Amino acid sequence: MDSRVLYEEAIHSMTEMLKDTIRNFKYAYDTAYNYYHAQPLFYIASPRLNLLKAISHFSNHQARDTLANLGKQLCILFGHRVVERDCKADVDFYILSDEEKQGYYFSMIEEYMPDLDEAVAHGMSNHTVVVLKESCLLFPPNNDKYRSYPHKGITHIISLKEFFDGIRPGEFEIFQEYIGRFNYDAEIMLGLTVSPIPTKRELQKKWDKIKQEFDSLFYKEVLAETFELDEINKLKACFHKNGILSISSTPFVDSFISSEWYYDLMESTDGEMEQTAIVAGYLKSVEQLLFSLMLSKCDSLQFTLRSKNDKKYVPLSIANKSSVLSMAGNLLESIDYTIRNKKCLYSVYIDGIIGRKTQDFLKDFFKHTRNGYLHKDNVYTLDEIERIRTEAYCAYFLLGSAFLFDAEKVQATIPNQAEDEWFSATAST
Repeated sequence: MDSRVLYEEAIHSMTEMLKDTIRNFKYAYDTAYNYYHAQPLFYIASPRLNLLKAISHFSNHQARDTLANLGKQLCILFGHRVVERDCKADVDFYILSDEEKQGYYFSMIEEYMPDLDEAVAHGMSNHTVVVLKESCLLFPPNNDKYRSYPHKGITHIISLKEFFDGIRPGEFEIFQEYIGRFNYDAEIMLGLTVSPIPTKRELQKKWDKIKQEFDSLFYKEVLAETFELDEINKLKACFHKNGILSISSTPFVDSFISSEWYYDLMESTDGEMEQTAIVAGYLKSVEQLLFSLMLSKCDSLQFTLRSKNDKKYVPLSIANKSSVLSMAGNLLESIDYTIRNKKCLYSVYIDGIIGRKTQDFLKDFFKHTRNGYLHKDNVYTLDEIERIRTEAYCAYFLLGSAFLFDAEKVQATIPNQAEDEWFSATAST
């Protein structure tokens, strides 16, 4: 199992818990109003301000519990001897070695002094407090409480980054890409990401402009870094023949249009825009397109993905599309596995060499965009945004030309479904 699977499972759990918190809050609020007429005398626009107070209380506990379990699963994945907590002490799990029994506890603050009396009595020799921050204080606070703390000699404090990189160098960067995505999605759910909303007429005009951009092949220089000229010409012919741009009213089209709309706004406002929305939109669009293409072939090719419920691999189908792990890394890994074990490269891509080059390009695109850019507080230069945009056009072009598909079947994988009113309202605020 790859560590990315664990990260996707953790982020999925966090997202579901956040949704539950929002649903429970809305239910409680509606119940109070409908049955007890307990409407506040004053509030601004909606009950969201009270919701944010609830979120701030519960989210820290949810994050701590999720990351504690993730830390335990990572240690197991990388071959450590992990055992469960055997007492009521502040210990999430132990790692055993020939010399010692090392305890671990995940905390939101550096100053936390865990209760370890029972753990020490059960043979624990050392204890590490993992602080849920990228960096933390190297030394415990110098106060009376700490000086009288009985376990300061065996207690060590490290940051979450030190914990991840201690398991495997560079592991924290991989973890960050998933945190970046969760932060962005959480802000959307809570209505914190505020951006201008284009009209339907404006979106249609933007889609027409995007088609012209694809036809212009302005991204040809970036393609030429990977593909030969004759390969690009072959891909161009397939792109027009396959008709990927004729598919409309789908999540991947909407995501791409939105990013282009925000990109134009950013240019006209000298960069004063929510930049993460631009990057995430391009990334999601390509990811959603890839998933739709795989769905359209699941009656003839058996792609397997992990189930969100029991984490077992299951054959992808229209029926289970919402219950499988479908981030880009999982999708590309599934394609690699199918090609390698089913010997069916020519059932996925139009050409063996082009197919392998396309897979490599997509892996680099997702890795580069997520690891390098999709972090909550990043500030981008215009050059960086332009590079991401150009690579997104390349990725969309490659999927629409190198991947074998039927446009009508792709369209059929996207039923029109109304969104949940509560989440629609918060996302459009």
